[in-house]
Amino acid sequence: MDLHRTRSGDVLLPLHRPPAADEWDRDRPVSAAASGGGTIGRRHFLKLAGLGAGALAIAPILEACSKSGVPIPPSLRAAARSLGGEKSDLQLFPGGQEFLSSRAQRFPFGITDIDGMQILGPPARVWIGQGSSAHGPITATVEKYRVLDEPGDPTGFYVATLPMPPSGLAWTMVDAQGIYGIAPVTILDAPTTPGIGQRAVSVATPTPGHLLGVTSMCTRKPVCPMHTVSLDAALRARKPIVFTIASPLLCTSRTCGPVVDEVVDVRARHLKDAIFIHAEPYKGNMATILSPTATAWKIPSEPWVWIIDRTGVVRARFEGPVVASEIEAALRPVATP
Repeated sequence: MDLHRTRSGDVLLPLHRPPAADEWDRDRPVSAAASGGGTIGRRHFLKLAGLGAGALAIAPILEACSKSGVPIPPSLRAAARSLGGEKSDLQLFPGGQEFLSSRAQRFPFGITDIDGMQILGPPARVWIGQGSSAHGPITATVEKYRVLDEPGDPTGFYVATLPMPPSGLAWTMVDAQGIYGIAPVTILDAPTTPGIGQRAVSVATPTPGHLLGVTSMCTRKPVCPMHTVSLDAALRARKPIVFTIASPLLCTSRTCGPVVDEVVDVRARHLKDAIFIHAEPYKGNMATILSPTATAWKIPSEPWVWIIDRTGVVRARFEGPVVASEIEAALRPVATP
């Protein structure tokens, strides 16, 4: 999107019309607001989205960016001006879709330069703005994955805790390495998928010999060891559960493989503390139709990891990129007798 001057002030107007249904497979440009600045090819954008949330979360962001006349919050505009001569050459990828109103929340994100090269390591600061108010700068920390599935995959991500504004459209801004970028996020009043303090959805998940309508029990190579127990049976066992929905093979965000590996790493150290379960989000060999598990849990994106206590209540949840240390920290109080 371009920044245009109008009588009412600065507004974001789309560079490109919204894509028709038959255009999604083409290597078409993606608007700058969707990518955080600049214009990149759609296939390249889907790979870079591995720095943020999964394919299910991309469409709403593109839709939000395609709407003309969205005002930039004045305070966020002022923050951008305070950066002096920095260029808006940073591409920002928010790592989630379920940002909940009026509370502090984990905000994972990835950033690249204008050429699509990942930025990871330099200090990064975050702002979030809505209407006439904004918060920031807030310092982000760097988290790195243990193992990379493929060369060129994102090696990690940034994460910060942001004070989320009331529900509605909000804008995030990040500056790092002498450049900055802006991206929209939608703030919700209530979670779509089970939230903290809510009961886990009891549903059967695929196990060996019982695929329950999905083509593949696990698309990880080799198959992960988190399919021996179905989720509904685990909930009846009244033990802590680490439940993951992610597709290492089909996840266009390129974060699902690393996230599943991070959960497997936690499992190796906490076999006696919890039951670890993984389910694929898609029914077939294409990322088009949700699996029965993903449908029951109403996931808006992928990957997801939930920490569930002995009574079947969600005590922590992670959307998008997450590392073993974050999962362990959330599991520890739940696993304590």
